[in-house]
Amino acid sequence: MTAASLEEVLGDAQRIGLLGPEPVERHVAHARLWASSLDAAPFLDLGSGAGVPGLVMALEWPDVRAALLDGQVRRTAWLRAAVSRLELGRRVDVVEGRAEDLSHDPAHREMYPLVVARGFGPPSATAECGSGLVEVGGVLSVSDPPGGDPTRWPEDGLCQVGLDLSTQVVQPTGSFVILRKHAALEAKFPRRRNLPLKSPLWS
Repeated sequence: MTAASLEEVLGDAQRIGLLGPEPVERHVAHARLWASSLDAAPFLDLGSGAGVPGLVMALEWPDVRAALLDGQVRRTAWLRAAVSRLELGRRVDVVEGRAEDLSHDPAHREMYPLVVARGFGPPSATAECGSGLVEVGGVLSVSDPPGGDPTRWPEDGLCQVGLDLSTQVVQPTGSFVILRKHAALEAKFPRRRNLPLKSPLWS
């Protein structure tokens, strides 16, 4: 059996409501641009949803292992099927669970050189949960609205979770930031389920 194309797989995701309404080609182009601005490394896609950018980056970086993390059974079932259809099963794992929980699991806590997040949540929650998964010296990269906004990533807020704003890439069709992990995360972070959203470290 021949592997399905990425566009075919993501088109199916869009038809069942797992991917936004923009043309699939735009989703893919943004993820490829994002990948081109990062150093290829084993990575985790935080809140992977339909698999963007995770599936795109896995195809762009054919020698890299990846994990696609999502907390919803429907989405992880979809991701497993997508990984199989794209014949990525030997190096791409689907992980089901809440980031707040898995970030305290020794198998995942501060274990990934790179974590990427697109649409996971507000900046504060994404930084708090993402930092729990990024190794010290690694990178958390987050998709930003078109045009970018550095005020979304305040220095004092990021410092609480061991991160620095390293680079902001601004593009007309979508922007992203690169946050460098400079220190181990305090044991209390990330806080228990839903607290990063309900009681953000910054707003």
